[in-house]
Amino acid sequence: MEAQDASIAALSSSRVLAFLATSPQCRCVNTSRSPMSTQHFKSLQIFPPTAHCRNTEILITLKNGNTVCVDPEVNWIKPIIEKVLKRRYVPNTKNTVS
Repeated sequence: MEAQDASIAALSSSRVLAFLATSPQCRCVNTSRSPMSTQHFKSLQIFPPTAHCRNTEILITLKNGNTVCVDPEVNWIKPIIEKVLKRRYVPNTKNTVS
């Protein structure tokens, strides 16, 4: 009986560890406030808050392959985000029928 209890405990522990390893959480542990030139940006990703992470997260992948998490409250990033969002949500007028 003790061996069975130990097996169940080990199985339960491995399931908990597997769940913790795969559960969603914040992507950014630390954020940068330092200004960066957009010339070095390869991509910019914005992740809104979720049930698993209360923070808005901004991840910038640089052309050198590094990824930087940026504090969404710094002044230099706000106009960049606005520009990206405007470009993303511009209605497509080329395919409209008159």
